[in-house]
Amino acid sequence: MANIDKFRRWLKEPSDLEAVTERFKEEAAWHSWCKPETMNILNYITSECLDEDESYLEIGTFMGTSLIAALKDNQVLASVIDPLQDVTAVGTTYDLWNKALIKFGIQDRVSLYRTSCETLNESVLPKVGLYYYDGNHDSGHTYEGLKKFEKTLSDHSIIMVDCYNIIGGHSQRVFPGHRLDINYPVKTDVDRWLAENPDATLETITPWWHGQAIITYRRTQ
Repeated sequence: MANIDKFRRWLKEPSDLEAVTERFKEEAAWHSWCKPETMNILNYITSECLDEDESYLEIGTFMGTSLIAALKDNQVLASVIDPLQDVTAVGTTYDLWNKALIKFGIQDRVSLYRTSCETLNESVLPKVGLYYYDGNHDSGHTYEGLKKFEKTLSDHSIIMVDCYNIIGGHSQRVFPGHRLDINYPVKTDVDRWLAENPDATLETITPWWHGQAIITYRRTQ
């Protein structure tokens, strides 16, 4: 089980941003918006807080920077769910993602599922100690992603949800059965899931970019 108490103590400690930026300098130079502060949190959890039989789950990987950071200097296995079908100015996301894994030497520790998270059978995944959701941010998608993959979580685990404070707008692809939230769709989804789950605790919202919800999870039954 993930060591939640150790993570909580570390989370309260002041970090040396200059040292963090230097440590993840090469990863941050890759094609991504993932900040070194985020990389540092992901890497600390995977390197210091997970049991040997626990894995990392990432939904929405883009160029792979968060994934690379999470697997830096450890032997943790990862599952990634993302169709990787976008075309960027420098190549397809799949080609760039695959190139990144080879560049940083983690390709043998990653299982990629090139589909949407709503269509994947979650039973194929190993036990998850750290779950990072950076998938579709439109109304309902984050809630469904949390609800569906809760089954894969270790009894003690940690969750990070990206873009907690992102603005929605009217041009969203709303998840079936959910209502359009033009203001803060991810916040609404996360807050609803938390309200329905007494086993989950919101620890903090990070202050950079659109904010990431950091959640600890202790299964009671």
